[in-house]
Amino acid sequence: MTRPRASGGTVRNFLLVLIAIAAAVGLYLRVSQGNLRAKAQAAVVEEICSTNVVTDVIAAYPQASMSREDLDRMTLGEGLEKLKVFHAELPTVLYPTVSHLYAADASAWGYLTKASRDGLADAKAGRTQAIKALTGEILSSAKQRCPAKVSSPFAEFALGAMLGHFATQAVN
Repeated sequence: MTRPRASGGTVRNFLLVLIAIAAAVGLYLRVSQGNLRAKAQAAVVEEICSTNVVTDVIAAYPQASMSREDLDRMTLGEGLEKLKVFHAELPTVLYPTVSHLYAADASAWGYLTKASRDGLADAKAGRTQAIKALTGEILSSAKQRCPAKVSSPFAEFALGAMLGHFATQAVN
């Protein structure tokens, strides 16, 4: 007794089913990634609105409190030294925020660190759209929810410093 061979139509139908399954999985992953982005952004906005993290980051940035005249008199070396001090203080300033964000939702924290890392890598390569979009979306939401917390002209800088720091953190 010989075994019947599968008809061309059966193989074709099987391949179509496989393609449909792959498309469904791809769509699911895209939707879940979008949900993670929204959750991560909401978590950062909640942290901004419920704490003084933006003010604290700005306070740690020495040039934020300097007058235009003081900034004009500063040498490049002095400016770089102040940035080094700021960079060294940032982990201490942001430790509570990192802890809160990770504790609130580890998967959203993982997305946030990866998005920050990818956005910064793109920016270093001259492609700033992703990190600007992430920063803009978070800042826009924060301005709607708690405008006083992000009213400083340095608020966008502070958020950028936060995202830059998040990019250095382990996803866990």
